[in-house]
Amino acid sequence: MKKWRLLALLAVGALLIGGGLLYERLWLTRPPLGRGPAGPPVAREAFAQPWTDRRVFLLGLGDSVTAGFGVAQRHSYFGRLVTRPNGS
Repeated sequence: MKKWRLLALLAVGALLIGGGLLYERLWLTRPPLGRGPAGPPVAREAFAQPWTDRRVFLLGLGDSVTAGFGVAQRHSYFGRLVTRPNGS
């Protein structure tokens, strides 16, 4: 009977140590998300003038970020594309 208790205790200890190592590997050592540039740097001069004088049709395929759920229409992703607020 004592042998089974010892094996059960060792198994639980191994699971706890394995779980702790897995947690450390998958959670604590990962780089933070949402920091740094989203792509290569682009010169601002490319956006100094409009690309075209013709009308542009915007089509958005996406999720709640694209739809702008929870914000006013002017603050949604497409609202910001259409109005192009100062500084963007």
